[in-house]
Amino acid sequence: MRELVYLSEQKLQYMFADSGRGSSMPSIGATVGVPGVTVTMATASPAAAPDSPADMARKLDEVIRFLERDHRPVDFSAPGVRAGQWVLFDLPMGWGTGPEATGTTSGGIALFVGTASTGTEGPDGVTDLLLCGTAGHFRHRAQAASRPGSDMDSVYQYLADLEANASVESGPEGESRADRAPAGRDLDEDVVRSVFDVMSERRPPPQRGRLRGHARVLLTADREGRSPRLVVATPLYVENPPPRLPARWFRPWRRRDVDTGS
Repeated sequence: MRELVYLSEQKLQYMFADSGRGSSMPSIGATVGVPGVTVTMATASPAAAPDSPADMARKLDEVIRFLERDHRPVDFSAPGVRAGQWVLFDLPMGWGTGPEATGTTSGGIALFVGTASTGTEGPDGVTDLLLCGTAGHFRHRAQAASRPGSDMDSVYQYLADLEANASVESGPEGESRADRAPAGRDLDEDVVRSVFDVMSERRPPPQRGRLRGHARVLLTADREGRSPRLVVATPLYVENPPPRLPARWFRPWRRRDVDTGS
């Protein structure tokens, strides 16, 4: 049984349908956005019967198999990771929430931060990970107790819109951002880096716990020689994995000869 910290049921239902194991879901329209950028999202009909925990677990297992088979996710720290790509993660992370985005009832934005090291020196030796989702998708209310602060409301609104854009077929690098000038790209990187830094200060490495899951990349912030590469992604799920067994547990068992004295 998975010990889930976070699960996007909307992503799960649509990916389950995409995997060929489910049918298309009835939907209603919802519009989110900022001035000049409007995104229409399809959401599950409120009349749909909710899944039981067992059904949810079965669907998640099926979707993970579908991802591994059809999308071949790589580790988020792998070279060349790009927007729209599915990645996997397994590292110590801290988490909390940002303020609720304008025009939503989600309870705020969910944020996870972590850093993976390659063992080499300098900025190229580490890759930072920022996951952003919806606070309402935390599986336990206590998980959303940490709020980085309301002094960055516009920054969190930006992240909420970025995550919402990922529901569009063209992805976060689609039409709404295709004509963005280089200066705009720098702004994107400044925004996500500032959120990562704030969350990292409030959840330093000693306070983090090992988490793993699958996520879809929204953007990468990579300024060579200036700071570590930052991958920003929206998670399908986040879970507490079982503890790693010591290496001695994996030694093959050998049958000892028994001296019967005969």
